[in-house]
Amino acid sequence: MQKKDLIKKFVFKIPYKSTNEKFMLLSSFLLLSTATIFSIINNNDIPTVIPCHTVTIPIINGLSTLICFILFFTKENFYLHSLVLFVQGICTVLTGYELLGAFLYSCLFIILFCNKFFVTKTKIKFTFLCVCWGLALLGLIPFGWQRFILEVVISLFFAGYYAYIYKKLESFLSILVPAKNTSAPLQGLPERGSEIDLSTFDLSDRQIKILKDYMDNKLSYKEISEKYYISISTVKKDMADIFCKFNVKNINELYFLLSQFVIK
Repeated sequence: MQKKDLIKKFVFKIPYKSTNEKFMLLSSFLLLSTATIFSIINNNDIPTVIPCHTVTIPIINGLSTLICFILFFTKENFYLHSLVLFVQGICTVLTGYELLGAFLYSCLFIILFCNKFFVTKTKIKFTFLCVCWGLALLGLIPFGWQRFILEVVISLFFAGYYAYIYKKLESFLSILVPAKNTSAPLQGLPERGSEIDLSTFDLSDRQIKILKDYMDNKLSYKEISEKYYISISTVKKDMADIFCKFNVKNINELYFLLSQFVIK
């Protein structure tokens, strides 16, 4: 087998990812690789409550780097993505990089929110993450109240600003979801955040399976065709029919629309 054929075979095995997702994972890998190298070279001579930090921090950074590398060559896994943000957010804030730590932890909330993590048991999950962050901030007190107070204020700033951005985006995305009791073509949609039954939208069993697969795994048309042993043209026809049923123009509008509900 020629070298070009080997490369093609390898590339086609890599799950489809958007350019933005690839860039995000690549930049994360570079950042964590650099942090791992520097944590080894500098011997982590910093004031922190992390036990055995000269060993613990390089291990944490190294494992996070490995996870980013794995994520680049596998299907999207928001649990692993979230784990890296959770660990790195807390570790970073406890090693003197308070601003970066707050940013990473706020990114954790964003990725969880985008993947509908807070749709169920919202208060319990939100409280747990806030308590974990609060405990991490307490680790700053032994090294000065100024560091602790500043990090609390920074955290509140990120929370407030992201809430503001969310409300701004909500007004733009609201055009995809009709208001209650309107004459819009999507009257069958329930209240946002509640369950939605795809079988009520006159979809075939195959279309329901394809739609659920896309919403859960973001499979490409090629991956869907291979999984269900149908042609790509059939997948496109099914998706076009789904777009029509939900009154959207493309796959992105469909995803934005349905991601606001819990799909049964």
